[in-house]
Amino acid sequence: MCRSGADHGPRRGARLAGLHLALAGALAGALAVPPLVAQEPEPAAAIQLSSPVLDVLARLQEEWLEWLNAHYQDDQERAATALDSLLANARELGLERLPELSRGAAAAALRAAAAGESERASRALIAAGRLDPGSPEVAFATARVARDLGELPPALTAWMRGVAGLLGRPLERFLLLGDLGLWLLGALLLAGAGFVAVEMALRGGYLLRSVAAAVERPLPGVVAFALAAALLLWPVLLPAGVAWLVLYWSLLVWPEAGRLERTVLAVFWLLALATPWLLDEQRQRAQVALSPGVLRVESVARGGLEGGLFSDLSELRAELPESVALTHLLADLNRMLGQIEPARELYLQVLEKEPQNVPALVDAGACFFRRGDYERAIEHFRRAADAGPREAAAAAYFNLSQAFSELYRFGDAERQLRLAQELDNDAVAQWIHLVAAERVVTLGRGLRRSGEIRRQLLVARRSAGGPWPRAALWGGSVALPVLGLFVLLAVGVAALTRRARMRRLEPAPWWRGGLETWRRVLLPGFVEAEHGRWGTALLALLALALCLALPLAGRLAYPIPQPDAPGADPLWLLAGLGLGGIVLARFWRYWGTGTSAG
Repeated sequence: MCRSGADHGPRRGARLAGLHLALAGALAGALAVPPLVAQEPEPAAAIQLSSPVLDVLARLQEEWLEWLNAHYQDDQERAATALDSLLANARELGLERLPELSRGAAAAALRAAAAGESERASRALIAAGRLDPGSPEVAFATARVARDLGELPPALTAWMRGVAGLLGRPLERFLLLGDLGLWLLGALLLAGAGFVAVEMALRGGYLLRSVAAAVERPLPGVVAFALAAALLLWPVLLPAGVAWLVLYWSLLVWPEAGRLERTVLAVFWLLALATPWLLDEQRQRAQVALSPGVLRVESVARGGLEGGLFSDLSELRAELPESVALTHLLADLNRMLGQIEPARELYLQVLEKEPQNVPALVDAGACFFRRGDYERAIEHFRRAADAGPREAAAAAYFNLSQAFSELYRFGDAERQLRLAQELDNDAVAQWIHLVAAERVVTLGRGLRRSGEIRRQLLVARRSAGGPWPRAALWGGSVALPVLGLFVLLAVGVAALTRRARMRRLEPAPWWRGGLETWRRVLLPGFVEAEHGRWGTALLALLALALCLALPLAGRLAYPIPQPDAPGADPLWLLAGLGLGGIVLARFWRYWGTGTSAG
């Protein structure tokens, strides 16, 4: 596929301006949703499309509409022909996937399933799978179709296949791991808060009586008791008062706590102090990962062509004008589209900043080869062969043999081919058959730099002083004074407690008798702590917190950019099952075993 395609006319420019909107309109027709037209002017295009590329993209639109018409008319032969043409034109652009059109076909399958047309739904799903092979979206759509048709086992299998597909993609895996981190962090904080609550339930009465006794002499008894209660509960009046109250209580119970208890309290404080910054860091990374430009980069790295690709890449280019990684990716994309001259210029820009970038050397040499400049091609291939690792060096030697053949230097060509075979004979055998039309091998490693582009965008937005949201608990200017006040009051309560010198009393006996068993079943951690088993109490609270944090993680989770991706609803079911399992396990352990928590 060797096209220079530098000719641009006024009609082509007009078609370029409306191209991605036309594709979006075709997809919107499939989804029965009107296309949205942006009102803001678009930035300068990162990729200037040539006339041949515009022709192919226009044919994609026409063939997609043809497939839709054939599908709704139940003309299987015409639909199959249109689908084959769609895929052939995508391959002509060097791309293997059409994700948006695949989603349109999946939507058609869902409508057919809702109408009870199982065969038509099945054919639409097959088309969706061919348009975007191995896509999680197709797997989730298959699960929905099977569920609508009452086929639950295939629906579950397809849904699990979709989840496995999400884990195989870097962006979705990053978001899923971020959601998992949110869940674990929330569980640890809830367990720590529960631990402090148990500490206060066991020691709060002693603290209250001690403080009241210490100030009772100058004050009436009722006033002293009210003052002591206010001294222990006042943080609840602050914004996010429950969180502040737990932190304050953790300081109050510190003097009476044992070594293990103090270790748990210290870890809880570290987590509480670090959580706002951890959340902000994760939020910033997720916002960058879900930005349109990054989503398009991830899509094109998988060989996908989506509407809005070129406008979103232009916006990303405006944000990262100096990014070598993005320049390398755009060079690869231009080369895949057959726009050899723009690709060559971009590869040379990459090599100005990264002279030892072996994939860029190989691909730049391929561009020189395709324009007939074999001497420059040989120069770049030699540099790649000298600096490259085994695979890249093999490709460089193979390309050298092709360039020497074009110059009728067959002896040199034979020697370079033998060097390539010594490095990777199997790869050379494949290249001889696969690149018969293009003659040379390209590596296309710029498409693999999406993670680097994402990190650069994060740095650029931070440098620009973007309005990143801050966590509420520690974001205010009063945080440090409040923490200082906490410490002073905790020291004062400890001093008043020592001054009172009151004897510890056992916890009130309201739960004794018939409620004893249910107290042990329904209060995980409390009974264990009451008998001094603080390690067991922590584990019980952690198990409870892991269940309670599941719905919380569902509410705070970063959205997976996939239709029908796993959402928050299954988390409520899992949380309910987990809580029920904890109650049953504790009931089985403690029912009729007396009063011991051991």
